[in-house]
Amino acid sequence: GSTPCGQKACVHVHRVFPYLVVPVTEADVVEGESFLSKLRAACNSALAQADQFPSKDVPKLYVFGAVFVRGRKFYGFHSGDSIFAKVYLCVPSNVLKLAGLLLSGLVMGRSFQPYEAHIPYLLQ
Repeated sequence: GSTPCGQKACVHVHRVFPYLVVPVTEADVVEGESFLSKLRAACNSALAQADQFPSKDVPKLYVFGAVFVRGRKFYGFHSGDSIFAKVYLCVPSNVLKLAGLLLSGLVMGRSFQPYEAHIPYLLQ
């Protein structure tokens, strides 16, 4: 856009990645960074297997990182906050792919309910 004076800017913001969040159990939180590392690796592996055009020479990085976050579940009544894993991806088009993989149980052998996967990257 432009300012009321007509000035325009093209801005490149660093370290802002598309993401989705998944609820985790207390056992996952106790496991800590080990769980997050397994989740990153499993998500990256699942996306690599689902990739239609895989690179044969260089392994692709699909998942940038994952962290624990605290938030309140949006649907239904919840009296307190819950713990989620926020998974950051490198490419916005992979958010819906990963959401489907997480929901289907192909990541870590269990089904995760993804949240915020429907929000477009530019609105996150």
